[in-house]
Amino acid sequence: MKGKQDVINAVKAGYQFIYAQADEVDPTVKLLVESIKENNNGYEVSLWNYEFQNEKGESEMSDPEDVLKMLENIEDGFDSVKPRTVVIAKNWNWFLVDQYGEFDKAKVSWLQNRAEKFASKEYRKVLIIVSNTDYEKAIPAILKKDFVHITFDLPDEEEIEVIYNYIVRSAMENPKFINPDDAEKAKIIGSAKGLTKSGIEKAFSFSLVKDKGKFSADTVAELRAAEIASTKGLTLQKYDDKIKDLIGFEHIIEHMDDWNDDPDAKGIIILGPAGTGKSTVCRALANHYKRTIIELEFAQLMGEGLVGQAENAMANALRVVKANANPKAPIILYVDEIEKGLAGSSGAGGAGGSNDGGTTDRSNAQFLKFMGNPRPGIIVLASCNDIEKLPAAYIRADRWDCAPFAVDLPNRVEAMKILDLYKVKFNLPKNAAPKVDMKDWSGAEIKTWAKLAAKKISKGKNMNEADMMVVAVAKTAEKEISYLRKWVVGRTVPASKRLEVKEAKSKGRGIDI
Repeated sequence: MKGKQDVINAVKAGYQFIYAQADEVDPTVKLLVESIKENNNGYEVSLWNYEFQNEKGESEMSDPEDVLKMLENIEDGFDSVKPRTVVIAKNWNWFLVDQYGEFDKAKVSWLQNRAEKFASKEYRKVLIIVSNTDYEKAIPAILKKDFVHITFDLPDEEEIEVIYNYIVRSAMENPKFINPDDAEKAKIIGSAKGLTKSGIEKAFSFSLVKDKGKFSADTVAELRAAEIASTKGLTLQKYDDKIKDLIGFEHIIEHMDDWNDDPDAKGIIILGPAGTGKSTVCRALANHYKRTIIELEFAQLMGEGLVGQAENAMANALRVVKANANPKAPIILYVDEIEKGLAGSSGAGGAGGSNDGGTTDRSNAQFLKFMGNPRPGIIVLASCNDIEKLPAAYIRADRWDCAPFAVDLPNRVEAMKILDLYKVKFNLPKNAAPKVDMKDWSGAEIKTWAKLAAKKISKGKNMNEADMMVVAVAKTAEKEISYLRKWVVGRTVPASKRLEVKEAKSKGRGIDI
């Protein structure tokens, strides 16, 4: 397990203060106690817990000051605590920083004054704090240079399989139990990625009870969705959008057909006006390839803009995303209107960053690093309406599989095909159509017209009364769309095969639809 070995290495390397951040505190404490004893090299391990049970089974509270005495207890010039002592203190960070962010000056000063001493070969001592609190909130800034921060990852497939086998062995005693085949076993294990150890055990057990002795990957996935939804900024979604209903996205579909099962696929960014189906194509692709799709919502991650809050939320969200990565069947991380989430970053449209003390820049820098590093098993699909607000660093080569795909408003032929789809969806007559020209109507506007027309018919009215109730985005955002059409020439890949780039005589280069 990543985390356990990092702590062992940190102890061996001479780090005196370690902060071990884990979703499950008690199992991590137990794991570290056992691991350090196994790899002791002469270390003695002591454990501190704020709440404990005495010999009578009664609950008692420990004094947080005891942790300091467990590390050093000098009386009459003699320290009763031997060198090579490791103290594992569960949630002791609670007593370093109060609810207002103020640090305990006495404890912090005590640790500062002994940092160099405890790191020495002659007086080697180690404090390991284990907690699920974000590091930025847990450890005072003044102490961070003396601490090493180690994060414990969520269980990987190998660890999930160990839990799976344990549950199966227990369930085999029940005659109702149906042992899954290898293919179903792989689906069940994959559906549990991103859950904690205890969460996996509960999900597997719940599935057996709910499905009457049968393991169900769908039941486990439902529980995982709830778990992921509890992570700030993330939701796990299921969609019923169909790839056969996509019109004008031929090049995108071809690209995804080539790359959807490649563990090294990075993903694509889709650029275009609002209402042109960018979100729909992302959802349809996820549904078509039967992939897990996690939505990342930047607005939720920004929180209240407090120092450290956004960075912690982004780090936690990306950690959960990476825990769900599946190289055999890459998951999809979907970011809708990515430019809105990154608009506060330095370099976004020349804005120079938002006025939040650098919180947005630091948070988004983590996402940029995530995009730049290898991310096997994770395909990022992002939509963008306004390219001017997107920092240039996010669209350079190697962040994505290729240049951005450009989506434009449908031409008349495509508009009629889209209308045909919505005539079926809303039970409209075969000859139903607006009397006004649908030139430059977006797919969303065509859908709106069909929905309004169906309502008019249901009320005994003329369906074409809906015509006046739709105003094309090409009119309300004419300037923005005109700029976008000029910008995409030579910078993007057309999403539709029908787009032809021609030389415009009076308006420079543009896309002639």
